[in-house]
Amino acid sequence: MKKEVPFAIGVAIIVVAAFFAFEAIWHQQESASSINTTYSPSTTVNPTETSHAPTLGTQNVVANSRFKIPLTANGTSYTVVVYSPDEQVSTLPQATCQGDGEEYTGDYQLVTLLGNTIVATSSVGQNTFDPVSSAFPLYLANPRVPFIALSESAGCNNNQVYLYAMNSKGAFIPVSFLSGNKSAQGQDSVLMSIDNNSISIKNNMLLVHWYNNAGPTAGYYDDQYGYNGSSFVLKSSHLEQ
Repeated sequence: MKKEVPFAIGVAIIVVAAFFAFEAIWHQQESASSINTTYSPSTTVNPTETSHAPTLGTQNVVANSRFKIPLTANGTSYTVVVYSPDEQVSTLPQATCQGDGEEYTGDYQLVTLLGNTIVATSSVGQNTFDPVSSAFPLYLANPRVPFIALSESAGCNNNQVYLYAMNSKGAFIPVSFLSGNKSAQGQDSVLMSIDNNSISIKNNMLLVHWYNNAGPTAGYYDDQYGYNGSSFVLKSSHLEQ
């Protein structure tokens, strides 16, 4: 004889089955939502990182530099290049003190390279370079400080020379020049004769040879500067006889 399932028991079985079916569907949706959140574009792209990507490679900086200077500091060999990202080139008029050729202007930087790696970039501001301009290293023995000298035309007799001291991180700090009077404001450059070997360091003193064309004191001068850690201080100046 066939037994019938009581009505209440049947309803209970249906409710339990529906509950388990709903829970399975809910877990499946939750899992899908978790996957979509993990791989959404907003979590896999970091705008902060991409905004700091370098815009200029080492090769480009070196290839487009105005000067390339070998320099040694604490036994390590560096290359320092004079580079401007906005350099402009113009042709010099004929019969100028700077000679024939091209003139370069821009907002320049001293870029310090160790091998193919840029270790420091130091701004030196707006500059103009022409055929008589130059860039070269100078070394002080005590304290041991390497310098970069940038020389620009200052007329037919002299060039204007700016010195930059290298720090422990490979960056360059501008050096001022003092007349010896403590109350006097330092200058950012000195005049150097266009003759060869017009600026050098000897016996831990900076020697500068320059031409003064002012009135009765006109002539070539030899100046000596001592270094105080941040500035070169004038120690002596005499007119060549």
